[in-house]
Amino acid sequence: MKLKTLFLLLFLIAAMAGYSQVDKNILKKSDDAFFPGVAKFTADMKLYENNKYDRYYEFTCYIKGNRKYLALTKNPPIVRRRAHLRVGEKIWSYLGKINRTVEMSAKASFSESVFSEEDILSTSLGYYYNLEKVEEVELNGNKALKLSLKSPTKKTAYYRIESFIDEKTLLPIKRCYYSFSNQKIKEMDVIKIKKKDNKLQYAHLIMYDALRKGRYTEVEFKDFEYPDDLDDRMFTKRYMEIACE
Repeated sequence: MKLKTLFLLLFLIAAMAGYSQVDKNILKKSDDAFFPGVAKFTADMKLYENNKYDRYYEFTCYIKGNRKYLALTKNPPIVRRRAHLRVGEKIWSYLGKINRTVEMSAKASFSESVFSEEDILSTSLGYYYNLEKVEEVELNGNKALKLSLKSPTKKTAYYRIESFIDEKTLLPIKRCYYSFSNQKIKEMDVIKIKKKDNKLQYAHLIMYDALRKGRYTEVEFKDFEYPDDLDDRMFTKRYMEIACE
């Protein structure tokens, strides 16, 4: 009897360990399915206030893995000499008009938009958040997986994130973001994702401010190029400053 009980206990432990491993794979696969590891692309951003168009920004972006991201402002001309850089957990913003580089919080607004610096300058949720739970849900009449994520530190932009992904492709459908007081503060809808040969070609996202009705930001990622590699020297404060001259 004792041997049977021990066998059952070991079986349950093994099953739980296996389930945990599957969960971790789902988050990693979802991250990998969405954004590429190395790429150059354009980000077009439109800001809306009170449901009315307010202004726009255009960026040329470079990414290398989930730790390096450079965004150079191209338009409008008045803010062309501005840039954003992320390396690991460090984020900097360069203001060419006053020739100054400042360290930014992950929570800070990205170019006055509803998106945070972290939202734009991070391509991997799994690098900054822990997966707590996976649930099968129905969203807009279709089956989806709900990934419940939680931050291990207070250095991230959010306390927790609910990420809804397609059950088959594992691509994101919707995300809900919560502050460290556990209040829902933002909601993001994925309008369209286009891939070719398993590489991202286009993505259209809208981030809504849950606390200010009528305030939202659209971003379109497009014109993707896939070099074999990008020089690590591109992802430095010095290069960011030179690129804005």
